[in-house]
Amino acid sequence: MSKALKNKVKLNDTVSVKDFGAVGDGVTDDTAAIQAAYAAMPSRSSLYFPSGTYRTTAQLTFAGAKRPALFGDGPEQSIIKYDGEVTSADSFVIGDNTNAEFDFYIEGLGFKSKTTGACVKVNKAVRPVFDCVSFGSVNDSAR
Repeated sequence: MSKALKNKVKLNDTVSVKDFGAVGDGVTDDTAAIQAAYAAMPSRSSLYFPSGTYRTTAQLTFAGAKRPALFGDGPEQSIIKYDGEVTSADSFVIGDNTNAEFDFYIEGLGFKSKTTGACVKVNKAVRPVFDCVSFGSVNDSAR
């Protein structure tokens, strides 16, 4: 975790997706738990993904001008994997095209998807930061 993120975590509340029922075993559908954790986050707080593979079967949308930090233990250790139906939808969306998302920060996460849409789509973001993040296909054995 970078020094900047450590300071942010110290100064703000941190919410773990596991506190909302996410399992991170790569088999259990963690979609609802992750969305619930994000919805419960106070503004300017952090959402933590402990080591594991968080399987999702529907699009995750993080919007609402919360200025969050999403972080994990590294892109090979904390993975968000879209494993639902193959569609043209984006698997992970930041922002809703209505309100600007300011200071969105993602560190130490891996994203995998099998959609034909974007693995991660960013809408109307101001100062987004991606640090130590990987993107790949569910079928990509290297990631």
